[in-house]
Amino acid sequence: MNLKSLSGDRVILFLLGIAGIMFEMVNFSTTYGTFLDWLGAMTIGFMSIPLLMALAICMVDLLGLVRLLGKDSKNIYVRIYWGVAMTINAGTTWYNTSLALRSHTPIGTAVFGDGLSIAVPIILALVVGGIRWALMHHLMHYSAAARSSSSPSRSTRTSSIPSISTRRGN
Repeated sequence: MNLKSLSGDRVILFLLGIAGIMFEMVNFSTTYGTFLDWLGAMTIGFMSIPLLMALAICMVDLLGLVRLLGKDSKNIYVRIYWGVAMTINAGTTWYNTSLALRSHTPIGTAVFGDGLSIAVPIILALVVGGIRWALMHHLMHYSAAARSSSSPSRSTRTSSIPSISTRRGN
C-alpha cells in the first residue's frame, strides 16, 4: 500500500486518531491520579477503586466519541454523556495541575508571582476541554468525509435493516 493511494482525509483521520489516543492516555492518568488522591488505596476485592473509577470515566468518554462519530451523532443523550465525561476529565486535569504546582515552585513564579499557581490549572483545564472539543469536531468531519469517499452513492447503497414501513405488523 503506497501513500498516494490514501486520500488526504484518511491520513488526517489517522493522525487525529493517534492524537486522540495519546490525549486519552493523558486524561486517564490525570483521572486516575485524582481518584487515587481522593480515595487512597481503597479496593473491592482485588480491584483498585480509583482504577475502576478512572476506567469507567474514560470508557464513557471513548464510548461517547465512538457514538458521536457514528449514527448517533445527533442524539442529545450521547452528547450529554460525552459532555459530562469531558467536564470530569477537565476537572481532574485542573486538580492534578494544582497539586503539581503545590509540590514544586515553577520558575515563572519569579516573574508572575503567586497568581501563576491559580491561573495555570484553570488555563490548562480550559485547554484540555478545548482540545477535546476540537478533536471531536475534526474527527466527526474527517470520518464523514472518509466514509463518503469510500462508500457507494446513496442510490446504490442497500440497507440490511428493514425500515418501519416494510416490517410485518402486529
